[in-house]
Amino acid sequence: MIEKMREIYYMQLPEKLEGCTTKEPAYMFMCFVLHMLKENPRHLERGWITVAMIERESNKVINRVTMGRILGRFPEISKPKPNSRSKKGIKKWSKEYDVKEVYDLLLKWAVEPITLEQLKNPNTLKTIAFIGRNNNYSTFLYSTYRNVAMPEIPEVQEVELMFYYNRLWLKHYDKSYIHSYQLVRRLIDYADITLNDYGEDKPCLTISGSNNKEGYAIRSRQLLKDIFGEQHKLLNMDLYPKTIILNRLVAMVFHPEKDWNYVDGNPETNLVAHHKCFNPSCINPLHIQMMTEAEHNELHKTIKDNHPVTMPELSIQASVSCC
Repeated sequence: MIEKMREIYYMQLPEKLEGCTTKEPAYMFMCFVLHMLKENPRHLERGWITVAMIERESNKVINRVTMGRILGRFPEISKPKPNSRSKKGIKKWSKEYDVKEVYDLLLKWAVEPITLEQLKNPNTLKTIAFIGRNNNYSTFLYSTYRNVAMPEIPEVQEVELMFYYNRLWLKHYDKSYIHSYQLVRRLIDYADITLNDYGEDKPCLTISGSNNKEGYAIRSRQLLKDIFGEQHKLLNMDLYPKTIILNRLVAMVFHPEKDWNYVDGNPETNLVAHHKCFNPSCINPLHIQMMTEAEHNELHKTIKDNHPVTMPELSIQASVSCC
């Protein structure tokens, strides 16, 4: 179903643009628009966008009339609404598109964002993944699945919420939420995409080379160096909560309002991060389920798998940390 949707999107693109007889230039224009919206969140905050803005930010590589033809091909994008706005005391009329409709379509399509330099470079045509042209779903997995796994956090609307979580984490763990949030985003970008029994539309995001003996991905200084480079403030291991198990940290970041502190003898309230995919090296937030320690113990004892919960040589604390 997802593959067919992307094929439909691609087939809706107009041909014979910019002297070309294929849909490829139109597709590249859409890729640039996604880059433009991601890099300039003010467009999303504003709520509308015009083809004149796209023409201006592309240094006129994209013609506004051409862009209007492309956007007009998609029924998911409403017709632009005429509006007049004053600039330096002069009223100007423009046709404004709902920017959320444009952005949502690009994310569903999973196009690959490209920069202005890439847009200008003719060699980009040889390297870019044309999602839908060949109904190539594996290309989608390996280029853009991370956009599905890590939702974008608005730059302005949720700033107050981010500060609230930061204060909450300082209270619970004496650590900044923002640092862990930044690390998790980079981890998802860094992780390998691995298929599993769930099917192609729900792959694991796995960490290799930084794992404990049970296979769980762990936070190590070498991993942080691989992600951030040799000189970066986020290399400091003391910036993060004491857990080194990455799927637990991911769960903490995605459920920041919860208190994840472990208390001996409280299995009914202690929280753990359960792998629904049963892949210990996976950090995909869509595969990690928050549950209590008691629920988690009961689950693994019921299915009788080789998990720390069912292995008496490991402590309960270790099993909670690993999950």
